[in-house]
This record gives sequence, structure tokens and C-alpha cells, in this order.
Amino acid sequence: MPTSHPLAQSANGTISLKELKEEPFILFPRQIGPVLYDRIISMFQKAGFSPNIVQEVTPQQTILSLVSVGIGLALMQKSLSSIGHSGVVFKTLKEQTPELELAIAWHSDTQHPVLESFLRIVREVAIRNDTRG
Repeated sequence: MPTSHPLAQSANGTISLKELKEEPFILFPRQIGPVLYDRIISMFQKAGFSPNIVQEVTPQQTILSLVSVGIGLALMQKSLSSIGHSGVVFKTLKEQTPELELAIAWHSDTQHPVLESFLRIVREVAIRNDTRG
């Protein structure tokens, strides 16, 4: 949400989706990620309302820029909060949020040092994430 939003000033780092019922939202277009888009819409519906989507755009930096100037609020992945963006405050939702499983694929006959390094890093991250629960 923009830093100018009344809820942005709250010391509480969490917020319920129900508190945002009357707010305008910025989302990515459904054709970019239909599964995630549908899960997000479902999350709103479970909270008892359909979101007022005022803009659908990509990329994520554009969404953050629109949020910073007060066009609407956006649901973003938590990792973006560590990047920071001027004029934007990140709050954690109290509700269960959608999780997506990522997968990688490569041709099994491919042998390249860059591929091997990439796969090693992916495996390390996967092991680290599995231990976090």
C-alpha cells in the first residue's frame, strides 16, 4: 500500500483482507498466471468480497510504482518487501495466502558447467527451504 494510506501508519505489520474490502486493487493480467490469479480471486471471495480491480499490469515494478502513487493496493510476494520501493509499505496478510510450487526442467543429455552450477544452487535452496517447514 502507499505510505500515504491510513492503514500504512499502523504499527501492526499484519492486516486482514477484510479490512481492504473497499480498496482499489492492482493485479497482473490473468493470462500471465491464471492459476495464481484464480487463487488470489478465491482468497478475496473467501474473505467475503470480490476485489475492485482498477488496473491490470506487468511487470511487478510497474505495479509497485502504481501503488506508490496511490492508484491502488497490490498483493505481492513477500520477497519483494526486502527490495523496498519508495512510497510503498508492505503488510503481511493474516489470511492464508496462495503458495505455488516451482519446477525446473532440462534435457537430460545436456552437460554444461553453467547448468551444473545452476542445479547445485537450486538443490541447496530446496534443501534449505525444506528445513524451514
